[in-house]
Amino acid sequence: MAASRRESRRELLLEEVNAIGTTFLRTDLISEPHRTEARRLLRKYVDLRLDVYGHPEKLPETLKESEKLQEQLWQHAAALADADLKNPDIVSLFVDSLNETIDLQTKRVVVGRYRIPTIIWSVFCLLTILSMAAVGYHFGQSGKGNFLVHLVLALSFSVVVFLIADLDRAAEGWLKVSNQPMMELRQQLER
Repeated sequence: MAASRRESRRELLLEEVNAIGTTFLRTDLISEPHRTEARRLLRKYVDLRLDVYGHPEKLPETLKESEKLQEQLWQHAAALADADLKNPDIVSLFVDSLNETIDLQTKRVVVGRYRIPTIIWSVFCLLTILSMAAVGYHFGQSGKGNFLVHLVLALSFSVVVFLIADLDRAAEGWLKVSNQPMMELRQQLER
């Protein structure tokens, strides 16, 4: 469960990077002053995404700020849709990519909140304890107990539990999804 959620987080990150990049590229097709302002807002949006990666405790305030930026971007899209344009298909392309960018933030937040249920953790820990007790009892009864074997077995179970717990944490730990694609997008937006 934890590994599949980590993979989902990675895929959604890549989709979001692509959606933001596409929206930014499509700003080339819209008129001023919307073009310049939309680009500025998208850069700021990416900066927020990068900032929350390094500071997950800022997630609630970052989400509020992201929503404000999305509203401002949407106001530009609405203004473009209301304008008398020669080619409404261009506006439609921009609106579609902006809508996808907004939707992907919601998906990433929801998937990031999914965790292994407490009942599963409880059962997993109980089974680990019972297994370790049974193995220890068996070694004790057979008289062939070896401290090194016990230690290696206990450490092996501990490492497995640690890895599962680390995979289950979306924004922290050793196995969190790399934010490199978002950093590369930020560099591209600067050019």
